[in-house]
Amino acid sequence: MKIKVLNYFIINKLKPNQKNILDIKILSDEEGLLNNKRFKNKEKGISFIIKSVGHINPAVEDYYPVVVEIDQNNELENYKDLIFYDNL
Repeated sequence: MKIKVLNYFIINKLKPNQKNILDIKILSDEEGLLNNKRFKNKEKGISFIIKSVGHINPAVEDYYPVVVEIDQNNELENYKDLIFYDNL
């Protein structure tokens, strides 16, 4: 599966219940579950795991907000505008 990160948000920054949210667009025609899937960007060598998938209202096809766990020692803004794959 191929996705693009469009934007990022942080809720409850620097608190124990901090949530890292990425807005993603699915670029491939593949279907599948997103939860607990790791996506990698080979050029930058960074990855993230999708922990849960939200929805927007009204629904927009192939666009999703997702709560993610990012690599340690990385900043969420490093993920914006990059393409990620789940099968690298």
